[in-house]
Amino acid sequence: MTINPKQVTLIKTIIGKLKISDDLYTEMLGNRYKVDSCKDLTQAQAKEFITFLKIQANESGLNFPQKSFNKFKHNNLSDRNGMASPKQLRKIEAMWLDYTGDPDELSRIKRLNAFLDKRFGITNIKFLPISKASKVIYCLQKMIDGKFTKSCQKSCNCV
Repeated sequence: MTINPKQVTLIKTIIGKLKISDDLYTEMLGNRYKVDSCKDLTQAQAKEFITFLKIQANESGLNFPQKSFNKFKHNNLSDRNGMASPKQLRKIEAMWLDYTGDPDELSRIKRLNAFLDKRFGITNIKFLPISKASKVIYCLQKMIDGKFTKSCQKSCNCV
């Protein structure tokens, strides 16, 4: 499967932040993957290259957090009628990481729970009802996009 547009954007962003010249960038791609453009990478190669670039960025003092979510996290919460699914909980946590960039999981979850309590009256993500899960996801997406306004607060029925 070929690289997706989001991966292309992320590669270009990190390359720009690292101030890597076009010549060095092309050389890196050629040496590692035998291609001239990131658009010629597979999704797996792009994922590997992004991880490599994020490590370089972090070593250079730039903050590009590694997503290290366990795909089975919250699976023990799967059979709860009326409650958000494990997949929804993982998505919300991943979106919160994208929004905050906080690499410390305990701090990040504490801040997420504070956000959920303030906006939705939910003290812990594990207690999120299914009726509010899509609203939380909607609000987080607006926050990530920088478009969270007072009208968004009303439309997602935040408390």
